[in-house]
Order: sequence, then C-alpha cells, then structure tokens
Amino acid sequence: MNNLIKLGVAGSLALGSLAAQASITVPTTSGNPGNAVLFADIFNGTTLVAAYAGDTGVSLNSLAAGTKPSTFDDSNLQSFLSQATAGTTVDWLVVGSGGNANEVPLEVVSVYGSKATALNTLGDQTGATLTTGNTQLVEVLNNVNGLINGSATSWLGKDDSILSGNGFAPFQTNTDISNLGGATGQVATAGLGLTSTLYVLSAVNQFGGTQATITPQFNVSLTSSGLTYSAISSGSPVPIPAAVWLLGSGLLGLAGVARRKSAAV
Repeated sequence: MNNLIKLGVAGSLALGSLAAQASITVPTTSGNPGNAVLFADIFNGTTLVAAYAGDTGVSLNSLAAGTKPSTFDDSNLQSFLSQATAGTTVDWLVVGSGGNANEVPLEVVSVYGSKATALNTLGDQTGATLTTGNTQLVEVLNNVNGLINGSATSWLGKDDSILSGNGFAPFQTNTDISNLGGATGQVATAGLGLTSTLYVLSAVNQFGGTQATITPQFNVSLTSSGLTYSAISSGSPVPIPAAVWLLGSGLLGLAGVARRKSAAV
C-alpha cells in the first residue's frame, strides 16, 4: 500500500473515531436547554439491580412547543429492561432543565399521579428555582458523561450513587427524586408500563420573583418497547346505552303514528 493510500485510510479512521464520540447533551446558560434525560432503576426489594441514564435526543424546546416525540430506545435501555424480571420493580423519571435562546429558564419533568397531586408536589416554582434545578442537573449529567467517556449517549450500571450531585439525586430512595428544580417535595416515579404526565415548567426570567407556569404537555410511559409519548386525553365520550337508542327509536315511531292519525282526520 503506498503512502498516499495509507494516509487516506488513516484519515478515514480518524474521522470515524471522531464521529463515534458521543455523550449526553449538557444544558448551558448560553442558549442551549439540552435534551430530556431518562433516569431509571431496577430494584429487587431494596437491592439495586441495574441503573440507567440516557439522553432521549428530544430537546426541551421541542417539548415546550408541543412537538410529540417518537418512541425512544437504545441498546443500553434494552439491556436494562431485560433485567426487569418477575419480582423486580422499575422506577423511572424523565427530566430536563436549562435556558432557552433568550436565557429563559425551562424545565420538563414526568410526574406520576393526578394533575392536582403533581402541581402540589412540584411546589411554588420560580425562575430562580428552575435555574437552581438546571445547576443541579448539569452536575449529574457531567458525572454521567464521565462514566460514558465519550462512547455513547447513555449509561448502564449497577450503582447510581455517582449520579447524585449538589442536592439532586435521581433516586435517593427506590421510589422518589428529591429537591427537583428547587422543589422541597418529592416527585414520585412511575413503574414499568405505568403512565406519567410530562410537565413543562417555564418562567419569563431567572429572577426569584417571577412565577413559573406549569403545563401538562404529554403522557409518557416506559415499557419493554422503550419510552413512548402520547397526547393527553381531554376525556373519552361516555357511551350511550343501547336501551336509550331503542327508547329513541320507539319515540320516533310513536311520533310517526301520531302524524298519520292527524293527517287522516
């Protein structure tokens, strides 16, 4: 092989190695709110079986705009879900936080339970608390990227204690996440196959006095097929019993008889 071809091959390999570098998108304060991240744990009783953290590739801006994402899945998530055998429980949470192009603090979080419970649990969010949540999440994601070491956009392990940072612990116990986005309450996670609601939290600026709005945006569920999103139903129509239809047709028949009698007279 001549030197020119060798250089070409070496260049291709170098480009290939650069293309293979990957990591979870970390939100910044310079206009990039980052992506929604899926955290999940599998427990057998109180023993942690497996832990997962993955970049869903869905930007917070698109979620805030109401764009419904497609199903998320990757090889680490499938390896994780394969360990969710009988007798184990799965806890999971979707979360993201950052500032958009105008430095407006933004956050998304999936909450399991009723809307009233979620709003009560999320607490009194302001621009300052959303910014605090972003600072906490950045530290966690940097920890995860240290574990990934530029090789993927998700991490799979058996100890998620390293994910904890600056008061933000994805799973301080096996059922909740603490101090999310400055909230003093705890946001309950969902189990495998259960549906949570994804809320978008936003404030007009980063200052403490600016009240954040909390808007339910999508339903989200983690199943063996991955993370799926669906529209929030406004309520299913109540089915009309067959007897009511029969009663209606009977009344119409009587009305027809009455008209024929009056016409004969």
